[in-house]
Amino acid sequence: MWYRSFPSLLTDAHEVLAGRLPAGLPWEEGVLITPLPEPRKPAYLAELVGDALGKVAALIDLLIERYDADPDRVYAFGYSNGGTMVMQLACFLNWKITAFGLAAPGPLVNPEGSARFVHEWHCPHPERRLAAGRVPIMHVHGNADPAAAYSPNVVPTVQWFAARQGMTEQAGSSCNANGWACSRRRWTRAGSPATYILDSVALGTHAWDMYNMLDQG
Repeated sequence: MWYRSFPSLLTDAHEVLAGRLPAGLPWEEGVLITPLPEPRKPAYLAELVGDALGKVAALIDLLIERYDADPDRVYAFGYSNGGTMVMQLACFLNWKITAFGLAAPGPLVNPEGSARFVHEWHCPHPERRLAAGRVPIMHVHGNADPAAAYSPNVVPTVQWFAARQGMTEQAGSSCNANGWACSRRRWTRAGSPATYILDSVALGTHAWDMYNMLDQG
């Protein structure tokens, strides 16, 4: 019995000690733990995303101004939580970024259709410069991913995002890259070259090597 109860005792002690630490955003002075407690988490995430968006926008401006980067060839790619952030960029900073790549992002839409991390979405951004206002996205996800679960949220997330851009689904196809078999679904809109592609990898997990197919997509 002692061994069976030890994990719960350890957890209780950890919660007590963690509760004594000052919580807040990672860059705030004196903060020793993050994220914030559950009741404040939505506001914390909104502030965190807003800060990150501002920093990415400033970085792009710096690259263009100081290093003569081509503003029409700025791309964003993210894996896992990074993919979640890139999807935020696709909504809120797509007027500075040409196209987006997502590998196993945490879906941003609950099964009932509500947004998880943001209160308001603007897709596409009214200042979108390219692709007739549409946002091109390449999304790769393993259907056996234990960390960023494929079901039930990945396909609804993609469908929701595509619908916000007035895209409709086209004929799909099979694909195979780097030894992984996948099925490809495509969403487009007439008059726009932008495409949302979802590659669902059969038995794919959260392993990084699976996403080498992005180089060949």
